[in-house]
This record gives sequence, structure tokens and C-alpha cells, in this order.
Amino acid sequence: MNKLFKSVMCLVVMVVLLFPASAFAADEKLESVVDFTGFNTTLTVGETAGFSALIHVSSMSEIGDYDFVPVSSDTSVLQVESVSTYYSHIHAVGTGTATLTVDIGHGYTPYTVTIKVVDSQDSVNNSAEDSTNNDPVDYTASDDYYGTDEDYTDDDANDVMLDALIEYVDQMAPLEKYENSALSAYNKYRVVTPSNRKKAYLAFNNVIVPNYTKLVVGLKKIEPLNEELNVIHSHLLSGSKLQLEGFTIMKTSLYSTKIDYKKLTNANKKLAAGRALFDKAKTEINEYTTKYGG
Repeated sequence: MNKLFKSVMCLVVMVVLLFPASAFAADEKLESVVDFTGFNTTLTVGETAGFSALIHVSSMSEIGDYDFVPVSSDTSVLQVESVSTYYSHIHAVGTGTATLTVDIGHGYTPYTVTIKVVDSQDSVNNSAEDSTNNDPVDYTASDDYYGTDEDYTDDDANDVMLDALIEYVDQMAPLEKYENSALSAYNKYRVVTPSNRKKAYLAFNNVIVPNYTKLVVGLKKIEPLNEELNVIHSHLLSGSKLQLEGFTIMKTSLYSTKIDYKKLTNANKKLAAGRALFDKAKTEINEYTTKYGG
């Protein structure tokens, strides 16, 4: 299995790998295969920002299982709260500057970004100074005062779309524990033989299927904030349902002392169909982050 959850910010679904991961890249910048988004380089004391690691689809199999939680160089300025392995909250707790570093090793140079934290009053004063001039003030209502459509840039729209993605990931984060439990049990029985059939059946019956069922139930409750994410989520949900069907059939194929290989074949077809939808969703996620994340 692989973690689709970590391919974008991690979206919580099980993906069964058909081939081993390729060799790790050497001497490559981490930001060339991961987009780090969700934050500004200047924050105000008391402000909390998101920190998302969006892994490119082409690199997901290589680095998708690693930890992308940043480390703060000065916790008196910035504190990091891990939400999942690919998404964190950064809290501005004191004035000054601090560097956030993500280092996964394996031949990738660490990603670093320096963030300045200012006092809220400094922010107000700076805004006031910027707006001060000696021109007469006309308080007549006008487009200049209220703003026009032209005042709202593509960057503003992109921020809204990225915020929607971050909110989507926040909704998914609590489901990761079910994926982890099922993944851990499944990896112990990737190959089932008559000698380990009974233990494999118990793993499917007591751990894999129950946890994957909770995952699917949780996915049904997710409410994406825009139509593009809704389409992506529909593919993830449909794929996860097919995976659950496959795992359930696998469980029944192991029930008797003689493994039912016909059912096992049908189960693998369900898993393959689920993976096809996951692949479609991964492509759509990558297109979404490229479109709105730059």
C-alpha cells in the first residue's frame, strides 16, 4: 500500500503498490518535487498559518512516506504544531525572525524559509504610515473607496482555492489513524499461504476491514468547499469503496481452510479498479495544486 494521503497533503486512502519504489534522487532540491504553501513570510504575533507539503505525483512513490513537518529555528518566535506528516500549523508567538526547515534526507537538500514575526501594533502603524498623505480627502462614495472587480486579482482567487484545499486536508486528517492501522496489518500479510491463512483472515476480519470501513464512512462525511475538489473527492470516495469491497472479498476468500483463489482473483480486480480511480484523483490533485499554487 501507499499513502495517497501524503501525495498532496496527504489524502487518506489506501493504495496497494504493484511495484517497488524507484531509487531516491540524489543532490536534488526538495522544493523541486514538493510545493510548500499556505503561509506568508511575514506574520503578526498571535497569528496562525498553515504549512502544507504538496508532493508532486511523479515523486509520491519515492518520498510519500516521509515526514514533512518543519522544524523552527527559534520556538520563541515560531512554534510548529503537527497536524499530519504533510500539514502543520505554525504559530507566531513572539517578534523576531525564525527559519523553518524540512529535511527528509535521502539525497534531497533541505527546504528552508525564513519568516518574520511583527507586533500587531507595528502592523497597524505601518499600514497607517503607508496611507498617510497631504491630499484633500473626499468622502463621497465611489469605486475608489469601495473597490471594483479589478481590485481583486487572480492571486486573491488562487489563495481562496488553496485555502479550500487546506480546509479539505484538515477534514481528512482525523482519518489517517484508520489508514495507518489497516496499512500496518495489511503489510504483514501481503503474501498469504496455507500456513499463515488463519492469521491473515483474523487480520482482515479484526483490523483491516473494520478500519477501512471507518475510513470510508469518514470520507462520506467530507464536504469539499468547491466543485473541483468535489470531483476529486468523488473519485477518492469511489476508489475507497472499491478497495473496501476488495478487502472484504479477500477476507471471505480466507475463511475456510482452503483458500478460495477465485474470490481472491475477484478481490484483486476490485483493488485494481480502486487504484485506477486513485491514480485519476492523484493526477487531478497535482493539476489543482499546479493551477492555483503556481
